[in-house]
Amino acid sequence: MTSEFNDQVTSVALSDVRGALGISHDAGTWIESLYVSAEIIGMAVSPGWWWLSR
Repeated sequence: MTSEFNDQVTSVALSDVRGALGISHDAGTWIESLYVSAEIIGMAVSPGWWWLSR
């Protein structure tokens, strides 16, 4: 449920960022793709970092 909430907030916020920067929808999809990729990498790496810090 938290992941879905995060996705919805991201979609709304990135639309506002695209509008504020004057970026078209097509170019703005790159921003969303980069964010989602970084989010997935962070979710994959975070358990390992937690385990190594103990």
